[in-house]
Amino acid sequence: MNTGDLLSRLRRHYIKPGVLLPGGAFLPEVQTPSGVFPQRRVDALYIGFTRSRGNLLDGHELKVSRSDWLHELDQANKADWWFCHTHRWWLVVPDLSVAKAEELPDGWGLMVVNPRTKTRLNVVVKAETRTPEITMGLLLEVAKKLDTMRATAHQQDLTERQRLVNEAVSKQMDSTRAVDKHQAERFEEAYKTLTRLQELTGLHFDGAPFERDLAWSTLEDSAEALRSFCRDNAEAKHALVATRRALEEVVRAANSALGEVEDVRKRR
Repeated sequence: MNTGDLLSRLRRHYIKPGVLLPGGAFLPEVQTPSGVFPQRRVDALYIGFTRSRGNLLDGHELKVSRSDWLHELDQANKADWWFCHTHRWWLVVPDLSVAKAEELPDGWGLMVVNPRTKTRLNVVVKAETRTPEITMGLLLEVAKKLDTMRATAHQQDLTERQRLVNEAVSKQMDSTRAVDKHQAERFEEAYKTLTRLQELTGLHFDGAPFERDLAWSTLEDSAEALRSFCRDNAEAKHALVATRRALEEVVRAANSALGEVEDVRKRR
């Protein structure tokens, strides 16, 4: 687990995802006020706004390796400023192989990732609750951080909205291109069919002359000529079929009559 993963787990410990009014604010990486030397940055602050949340300011130091924690212990005063300006101070680690309870400086609490849940951390050592030194400089840093987070969230929201709009526009354009391509293919197919029909009939259906004796002045004239031809041709075919059937009936009748004549002749 890296520091980013641990920070995300800590955030979910305090802020339930999707809740609009979680009762507190989680602020990562807050700098000490200007004028404080040396400058120190706290890994995470949590401010509880309600009685159920304790109305407390909690500071957190995150460590993901044993060597980092031992290095922290070598700099005993590194966290002093934030320790004094928070109600409680916590060391947050992935597991107890990183830090041991007996190694904690006085007043520090210890939180460890609970492997059975993604939203809670286990409190191994409860942090001492103190009365912090709340200064104007601290309040300004907290306000600046909140404002930066608000602006970042707003920009991320705008970016996501724009991404969704671009995605929708892209899908619509793809759909339009697909429709246009289909229509173009159908047009091409229709054009080839019309061209072939003109070649076979000798007609130009736009009214332009194709053969001198088969030209009409308008598209409607051409269509009427073709329609009349098809109708007359269909009627002629129908008449031929009817005539054929009639002839077949005559042949059958003649054969029957001849058969009867032959039978009479044989009886004589």
